[in-house]
Amino acid sequence: MAFHNNFELSQIDLQACSNLRSIGNYAFTWTLMDSIDLSACTSLRSIGRYAFRNSYPEGIYLPVCAGYASYGWKDGENNTYMGGDLINNHHTLYFVDYPYTLNSGDLMLEDGLIISCDFDFSYKNIAIPQSTDGQTIHGIADKSDTTNGIFEGKGIYLVELPETLEYIGNRAFASNILRSLDFSALTELTEIGKNVFYNNNLDSLDLSACIALTRIWSEAFYANKLSSVDLSNFTALVFIGWFAFDDNYMSTFTLPTPDYPGFEYWQDIWENSFNASEAVSVDMEYYAVDVYSGLTFSISHGTEPIDSAMVYFYTNEYYSDENGEVIFPNILQGEYTYVVSAEGYKDAAGELLIGVDDVIEYVNMSGASVNEVGNENIRLYPNPGTNNIYIEIPPQAEDSRINLIDSRGRVLLQRQINFSPMLLSPLNLNPGIYFYTIYKDGVGIKKGKWVSILSLIFCQKMAEY
Repeated sequence: MAFHNNFELSQIDLQACSNLRSIGNYAFTWTLMDSIDLSACTSLRSIGRYAFRNSYPEGIYLPVCAGYASYGWKDGENNTYMGGDLINNHHTLYFVDYPYTLNSGDLMLEDGLIISCDFDFSYKNIAIPQSTDGQTIHGIADKSDTTNGIFEGKGIYLVELPETLEYIGNRAFASNILRSLDFSALTELTEIGKNVFYNNNLDSLDLSACIALTRIWSEAFYANKLSSVDLSNFTALVFIGWFAFDDNYMSTFTLPTPDYPGFEYWQDIWENSFNASEAVSVDMEYYAVDVYSGLTFSISHGTEPIDSAMVYFYTNEYYSDENGEVIFPNILQGEYTYVVSAEGYKDAAGELLIGVDDVIEYVNMSGASVNEVGNENIRLYPNPGTNNIYIEIPPQAEDSRINLIDSRGRVLLQRQINFSPMLLSPLNLNPGIYFYTIYKDGVGIKKGKWVSILSLIFCQKMAEY
C-alpha cells in the first residue's frame, strides 16, 4: 500500500528498479497516474491484488523477467501470460509461475519440525522439501490463535508438501490463494491442525491417500470453495473439529467408518449419535465412540517391581512408578511395539494388540546388575558436543557395546567398545537430544542422554559474517 490513495502522484519512474522483486497489494490504488512502465523491472516476481485498482484504465504490460521468461506469468484465476502481455484485471494477483523449493536458508527446523520461514515469498508456487540441513521434515509447528501461521497470508498459489509430513500445525497455510492441494503422497499424515487451510480458494480436495489421518481440527478447511469432500478412505479418523468444512459450497459431508475393534458410532458435542456413512452437517464437531482403551505396563524382576524403568512406546519415553507401572488411560486401539529398558537388565521388547478391553502388559526383566563394572566410571564427552563423541570405560567394561538412538527411537549407531577412551564419529547428527545404552554380555550397564549442539555453533559462526 506504498502509494495507496495518493492523489498527488501523477507519474513514477521505475527504470532504475531492475532489482524490484514484488509489488504489494493496493500499492498504486487510487493515484492520478494513467500509465506505468514495468519493462525495466526484470527481477519482478509478483504483483499483489488490487495493486493497480482504480488506476491505469488502459492496463499495464507485464515485464519479461531475466532468467525466468520461459515460465511466464499466472494470475489468481489460473490464467497464463507471457512477459510483454497487457493485463487489465486489477483485482487479482499476478506472479511468475516458477516452482521455488525452500531451502535451509529459508527454513528453521527443530527436531524435524518447521518452526519458522524467512523466505520473502516473491514466488507464489513453492515446494517444501522432504529434508534440509540434514533433518527430515516431519511437521509444521503450531501457532496460536493470535499469531500468524508459518506460511499464512503469503499469497501462495501452489504448494508441494513433503511425503514425510506427519503433522500440519495450526494456521499453517491460512489466508492464501491456494486453488488445489496434492495429498496423493502424504501417507504418513496423521493430523491437520486448526485453521490450517482457512480462507483459501480450494475448489477440490483429494485426501484419499491419507490413510493414517486420525484428526482434522476445527476450521481446517473453513472458507473455501469445496462442493464436496470424500472421507470414505479415512479408516483411522476419530475426530472432526468444529466447522472443519463449513463456509464452502457444501452443507453436509459423509462420516467414514473407522477401523477400530471397539468402534460403534459417531457423536457430536451434544452427544447426538450418528452412524458411519451418514451425512452430517458441516457446522458441528464429531468424534468416534469406543475407539480408545486403557493400557498398563507392569514391569518387574521376578516379584519385585522395577522403579524408573524406561518404556519406549508410541514414539515417546515414559518411566515406571514405584509400583513398576506406566499407565495410559486412553490409547487408540490397534497394533503397537514397545521396548522396556532398566539399568542392570536386558532390554525387553514386545508387540501389543489393543482391542475393546483394557490391556495389562506384564514385562518381567531378566539379567542381574553387573555391579563389578562400576558404571559411574563410564562417561560420554563432551556433552553437550558436536559430531565427535569420546567414550571412556573402566577395564571391566571392555568388549561392551553402545547403541545410540534419536528421539523417535531410530538406532543411529551401534559400536563395539574395544579400548578406552574410544572416539565415536557418527555423521550428520541433527541438533537435539540422543539416548545411549551400553551393554555388557547382553545386559544394560549404563544409560544416558547426549546433546548435540551443532546448530548453535553453526548459528554463531554465521552471525560472525
